[in-house]
Amino acid sequence: MAPGELTKNLALLGCLALVVLAVHSAGEGHESVSAFSALKSGLSASWEQDIGKLSFVSELLPPEIREVWNPSPAVTVIAPAEGQTVHVWSAAEPYLEIAAVAREIRAAAGGEVMNIAHGLGEERILRLRHPDGSETLYGNLADCFVEVGQEVSAGDVVATLLPDSPLAFEMRIDGRSVDPSSSMRTDEE
Repeated sequence: MAPGELTKNLALLGCLALVVLAVHSAGEGHESVSAFSALKSGLSASWEQDIGKLSFVSELLPPEIREVWNPSPAVTVIAPAEGQTVHVWSAAEPYLEIAAVAREIRAAAGGEVMNIAHGLGEERILRLRHPDGSETLYGNLADCFVEVGQEVSAGDVVATLLPDSPLAFEMRIDGRSVDPSSSMRTDEE
């Protein structure tokens, strides 16, 4: 077994141990408490924000295991828009903002259109799922030229940007937002 796989298995075993501990703790009190509630009450993370990313689990792991738990992008994506990055990715604000020089927005990688949501005002938000299971999200869109269920290729024009708005771009692996900067290339590369 490879050392990386061993570390991942140990991380999974640690998470399972936490669930067992929560179930055991739930049965000790006089009140009837679900294991889910016991686990939730024992965590210091912001539950509502983090449940989709499972980042509450990573806060419980030692730093050596966090490196495995927090994957970096393994997929190469193209830049969805040409322009200057005006907001860099951070754990607190896990997306890039790109002041695009053109309004056309391109698919960063091939995949399927999962949904098109309405944001504030006229904004549209597009979510693509890629063959490796990763997802990319595009915000501050005016119009989308694709439909839910449609397959797109990397570089296909999928939308236009709202006037005077930067593109909000997010990449997710296993439901967790990751910094796409290191894996992003431009069309010229």
